[in-house]
Amino acid sequence: MDRDLTPELEDWIENQSIFFVGTSPLTGKHINVSPKGLAGSLKRLKGNDRDVVLAHLPKSSSDKSGDKKEGEEEGVWNKELATFVYLDTGGSGVETVAHLRENGRITLMLCAFEGDPYILRLYGTGFHVEPSDPAFSHLTSLFESCAKASTIFTGKDNVSHAHKVRNYVVIRVYRIRKSCGYGVPLLELKGHRDTMPNYLMERSDETHKSKRMKKNDYSLDGLPGLRWVVPDKDKAGDEGGSGGSGGNKQDRGREEKDSGSCRYGTGVAVAAGGLLAYAAFGNPLGKDWPKLGLEVGAILAAGGLVALAGVGR
Repeated sequence: MDRDLTPELEDWIENQSIFFVGTSPLTGKHINVSPKGLAGSLKRLKGNDRDVVLAHLPKSSSDKSGDKKEGEEEGVWNKELATFVYLDTGGSGVETVAHLRENGRITLMLCAFEGDPYILRLYGTGFHVEPSDPAFSHLTSLFESCAKASTIFTGKDNVSHAHKVRNYVVIRVYRIRKSCGYGVPLLELKGHRDTMPNYLMERSDETHKSKRMKKNDYSLDGLPGLRWVVPDKDKAGDEGGSGGSGGNKQDRGREEKDSGSCRYGTGVAVAAGGLLAYAAFGNPLGKDWPKLGLEVGAILAAGGLVALAGVGR
């Protein structure tokens, strides 16, 4: 059932202890679902806050938000019911960011684990905001001013480490759907972990930067992740792209392909040499020549087969 976003529903959304994010590439095998469980990390953007953030919409996302896709109901895709943002401290992967860079599609799901059963899905188009984007500082101040959200990046030292946040994700919601949730269990929240704020506190800016360069460059399907690691001009692993493990993996793939071609050529040449050697030495020029020609030819041919076998590795 489609729903409008009432003040009561907005409060319910922002007070949930966990929500789930779903994205996918246009092609490729990996559909991604991520749990988000930090108190205060999901907020609705309204009024001036919304205007400021959307005014600085990243250029690479401007062609994805609000475009009607084939098969969509008329007026649904372009209708913005609300704008939400969540704080993404980062992790070992970059699937959500990479999928948003490619196509902008995103769904948030929230479940009621106490009280009446309830499942809510927010369908929208999204984009991510990085530290170099103008809207980043505005969003950081917005979360820092919220007492509940500020605990996300305030460690045991009682100092805010918000500048170490990897990115924010902004979602322009065009459809809200409610379902029964009868199969969702009743769960009791014991509390939120303090692992993330202390993790941000204990590691330096350079440590976070180094990790993100290595782990947040490309998605599992090879899509570019963070823009400061893989800029728009270097999408899909174009030559000259910066980046960490994903880019290096693509370089290694090209090197292995070239190496395989080289081994193939070497194998063919050596095998051919073996046959020529047998033909040359195998003529009946003397009693021992056929035997010598056979032995030399067999050795060279065997070397050629070994080289050819290496191509498939």
